[in-house]
Amino acid sequence: MSRDDLNDIPSFAANRDEAVSSAPRGAIPARAARTEATLGLTARLVLTIALATAGIACGWAWQLQTLLDTSQTEQKETQARVADLEALLSDTDETVNKSAAAMGAQLRLLDTEVRKLWDARKVSNRQIHPA
Repeated sequence: MSRDDLNDIPSFAANRDEAVSSAPRGAIPARAARTEATLGLTARLVLTIALATAGIACGWAWQLQTLLDTSQTEQKETQARVADLEALLSDTDETVNKSAAAMGAQLRLLDTEVRKLWDARKVSNRQIHPA
């Protein structure tokens, strides 16, 4: 082999068209790989944010349900207490009405007795001090 033969060695560097056409089928160019990687990262980020939002929403819904259960329990207790107080008030009202009637009767009786005593005193005073 001569030295001239060595200079005729073809170049192994391929231009862009040759690289794409000679690439194996299914191979992804570098720019497409970067785009898919960015898309994958964006999709993962959106999915992570969506899952975090769903978790927060579930926690908030659980907290609201707990508050609702507590307030319903308190409402039932309050309704029972109000019903008890209304029953006591009704009993007291009837007792007060009966007591007022009884007291009125006693006052009339006392008034009658006081008038009798005044009349008896007047008669007694006339007998002791004739006019």
